[in-house]
Amino acid sequence: MQQAMKSLTTLEEVRVGNVGRYSGYIMKGIKNSHKLKSLHIQDNIIDLGCFKLLAKSVKHDQLVHLKLRNTGIHKVQGAKLLSEGLKHCPKIQSLDLSRNNLDSCDLQILSVGITVCRDLMNLDLSTNNIDSFGIIHS
Repeated sequence: MQQAMKSLTTLEEVRVGNVGRYSGYIMKGIKNSHKLKSLHIQDNIIDLGCFKLLAKSVKHDQLVHLKLRNTGIHKVQGAKLLSEGLKHCPKIQSLDLSRNNLDSCDLQILSVGITVCRDLMNLDLSTNNIDSFGIIHS
């Protein structure tokens, strides 16, 4: 497993689905990847420790696509960590935060990081709990 995680540092694209307890290992493996352009994590309810590693992992100016569908961002207050990470990703073009149970407060927090993403063309916030207050004031 350790050798496999070491090789993740040279990848340009990582797709992870339903790995459960191994999410943390994958985050550790990719946090030093400076070639990472696409990170897709979906259907993994990850804990706060993994979100801290994720925030470090997304701090790459090469990252273009980030999919965090159904990862439990709202449950662990990951919006703040993700917002901080996004501030270092000016080239993000596609951001998928769907099915995370995000609410208006989460959206306000995320909006700080998202404003730095000048190349953002696709933002998926579907199947969340965002009301009109969150949309108007973000």
